[in-house]
Amino acid sequence: MKLIFFLIFMFTFQVDAESRYKCETRDSISYQYKPCESDVKQTILEDQSTPSEESQGIEYDNLIISDFHVKPTKLDTIGNQWFSIKVRITNKSTTVRTISLTYQALDKEGFEIAHETLRGTLLVGQSETLTDTSYLSSKEFGNIKEWKLKK
Repeated sequence: MKLIFFLIFMFTFQVDAESRYKCETRDSISYQYKPCESDVKQTILEDQSTPSEESQGIEYDNLIISDFHVKPTKLDTIGNQWFSIKVRITNKSTTVRTISLTYQALDKEGFEIAHETLRGTLLVGQSETLTDTSYLSSKEFGNIKEWKLKK
């Protein structure tokens, strides 16, 4: 009996975010773990990385910034979408650098929904992947269309 309750709990609260569906009708948007009804526009939520020049690497302030990714990780019991964010940084300067990069989460009209700041310290010539985990409401996360480095 305990095993049954445990399995129900795990299925109910620990479903992987990559199996979530965004269902859009003319009047509403919903997020669920099962496919949408047939007359509803359906999107499977996955990695929200924004294909951009940062994928190949851009130079900014004596840093090489590349491999930026945002990945949804889990949906908690109160409707928050947790996600991980990461970026690869190389210090091209001649000094030790304390890095603080802020990425803006933008909606389809270019307005900021949220922002995340990644921090780290890099020695001369060192490369490192900076990471963090955060959350937004499921609705806010679903409205993100682009992540952009705030310069």
